[in-house]
Amino acid sequence: MEFNGVCCDPTIIIDNEARIFYPPLFTGVSSKQKVGILNSSHIPIYYEILIPEKYRDELTVEPYLGTMYPHERINVEFKFTPLSKKEYRFNVPIKVKRVVDEI
Repeated sequence: MEFNGVCCDPTIIIDNEARIFYPPLFTGVSSKQKVGILNSSHIPIYYEILIPEKYRDELTVEPYLGTMYPHERINVEFKFTPLSKKEYRFNVPIKVKRVVDEI
């Protein structure tokens, strides 16, 4: 009997080196950017995009959570609406974990 198996971690690849650039905007005016996310692993994953609480009134993401099949690619829309005149620069974490089949 021969046994073969593969073990892997859940991994994603985000377009544009995981950076989003918005043009200069007036306060209260929205701009949308779509970003591609690829599940590059051989296993299904669950993802959740975690917007920092202090920016939740200015940044929305759709869909912000979901399941991705192996090698599936999705587009996620980030909508930015600045509420004050300043330069914005912050990170938005993406939590990724494997999908566990229920028994």
